[in-house]
Amino acid sequence: MDYNTGRKKLACPEYGRNIQLLIDYATTIEDPEELDRTVKAIIQIMGNMNPHLRDIPDFKHKLWDHLAIMADYRLNIKSPYPAPKKDDVDSKPAKLEYNGGELMYPEYGRIIEKLIKKAVSIKDPARRNELNRTISNHIKKTNLLWGKDMSDEDIFHILKDISHGKLEVQENIGKLIDSSGFINNNNKPKNNVNGNVNNDRGNNPAPITNGVNGNVFKPGNFNNNNGKKKNKNKNRNKQQF
Repeated sequence: MDYNTGRKKLACPEYGRNIQLLIDYATTIEDPEELDRTVKAIIQIMGNMNPHLRDIPDFKHKLWDHLAIMADYRLNIKSPYPAPKKDDVDSKPAKLEYNGGELMYPEYGRIIEKLIKKAVSIKDPARRNELNRTISNHIKKTNLLWGKDMSDEDIFHILKDISHGKLEVQENIGKLIDSSGFINNNNKPKNNVNGNVNNDRGNNPAPITNGVNGNVFKPGNFNNNNGKKKNKNKNRNKQQF
């Protein structure tokens, strides 16, 4: 038995093995005119597999590229598009470069280290102090989110440690955010707008409007109206008999 597992591996499996056999046959044709007719017929068959795309110019370009790839670049034909090069198709993309090196304080991330390096390069004292204050407040907030309260001096020591002593935090940076105020703001319950609306609806039900007559009925008046209608019907029945 001849199984596909023992046959030649398909360059473009989406077209199937019959298309591959046709292209292999086309590579053996020596007559240029017959080769041109055969190749155009194969391109038409390949396009019929996706009829909604065969009239798009870019799709036709892709078909001719796939034909060259499946023929292993052995077809000497006049293609309406530039033939792809084997080195360009088989080449692998360049390897991505990732940030290397270990972090001194991984819990604060690499962005904090980049910000501290940027602060070191700033020559204006006012701008440098403002950036130092922003970085210090961010570090303090990060610690508070994890339930760790650090003093301002410890945070300033972290900045100096990450910058390898190049970043001297001056005294005019001011006091950082208040830990108690930050924690209270995070734990403060938010206003439940939907809950308030539901409570208002429960205490003061909205009136119901009759879409036909435009009359407004309150929730407590339905029973009274129904009762009046029943009494009127009883009186009418009594009058008839």
